[in-house]
Amino acid sequence: MDPLVILPALMLVWSIGFAAQVAMAWRRHGVNVAAWAVKVALVLAGAGAAVAFGSEPGVYAAAAAWALFLAAPSFAANAHARALGGQDYDRARRMAQVVRLLHPFDGWRREPDLLAALARLRA
Repeated sequence: MDPLVILPALMLVWSIGFAAQVAMAWRRHGVNVAAWAVKVALVLAGAGAAVAFGSEPGVYAAAAAWALFLAAPSFAANAHARALGGQDYDRARRMAQVVRLLHPFDGWRREPDLLAALARLRA
């Protein structure tokens, strides 16, 4: 199949679902989601521009940006939540460090330090 069709469609469907989850978190918990919304918009704009110009390298670059700036932090944040729920504070700290590296806009800057202190208290 043509990557100029498959990759942007995959990014669009995933990003719409992700944006819906982020919007629900904002409504339910008052979580600041502006950085996530900006990242989704920029990645989709880049993918749209690449498709509009018919640039296959541009589509691949947009897909790489999507994977690095949206998918990876999302999966790491999910793993962080599961580890935190299971009281595995060392694993939760490592996942928080990954999210902090890939998504430095939210409150993730202090999370690894807090989890390290919590792990020391538990030990």
